[in-house]
Amino acid sequence: MLWLARGKRRVAAALQSKAMEADSFQTTACWWLSLITLCGLGLDVALGWC
Repeated sequence: MLWLARGKRRVAAALQSKAMEADSFQTTACWWLSLITLCGLGLDVALGWC
């Protein structure tokens, strides 16, 4: 996802597109949310919270 977001940022700069820039931010946010979810699941399994 990070590589995709970087590519979108480059395209946004080349096209001077605010919409593409916003989409690259959304892609980065999606990556962070996925990482946080994965870490939370890992902690749940490791510590037996469930």
